Amino acid sequence: MQRTLLFLSIAILLALLAGCDTTTTPEPNPTENYVPLARGNEWDYVWDLPEDGDPMNWEVLGSEDGAWSVEFIWGGTTEQWLWRHTEGGEFQAKTQGDNYWRVNLKTPIEEGTIWFFTDDDGVVWECEIRHTDMSFDTPAGYFEDLVMVSVHEEDRVDNWDYIENYWFKEGVGVVRVAIDDDDRDTSANWQWLLNYYTLK
Repeated sequence: MQRTLLFLSIAILLALLAGCDTTTTPEPNPTENYVPLARGNEWDYVWDLPEDGDPMNWEVLGSEDGAWSVEFIWGGTTEQWLWRHTEGGEFQAKTQGDNYWRVNLKTPIEEGTIWFFTDDDGVVWECEIRHTDMSFDTPAGYFEDLVMVSVHEEDRVDNWDYIENYWFKEGVGVVRVAIDDDDRDTSANWQWLLNYYTLK
């Protein structure tokens, strides 16, 4: 009798396991930790270089067709953007008027990860995670273990006359933005630092 109950229990367990579909729930996209998206999330940046410039502000307004509507204010100009995290492990952004998504961060989040995206003008951009252990002091605080992403035009590999650098902090978002138009290093001709942030 006990052997019969044991076999019956094993049969029921196997039937239950067979009925479980473990492929329907994808693993969370790690980029969600580096750009948390929720209504009311806000990132405000002070202008750091050169002396006279405009601060910028991003605020998540709400979800829209599988993406998040984000308001961008810079220099007295307001734009509407869309941000989203994909199951393929990307954080993407575009203005509401653009057709193509810009890929700002991609997994695996480790040094040497490279990817490409094409903008609405047909320009191909190359992106690379160059560091995962940088640190910076900003008005919003001191941040360590920053992930640095560099973006430049693909056909400018030998002539780095324009490059964008972004530093992502897990659980916070972008803490520093630097644009350099004369060399490949991490210095900047224009720079914004995180002033404050609000996460819901």
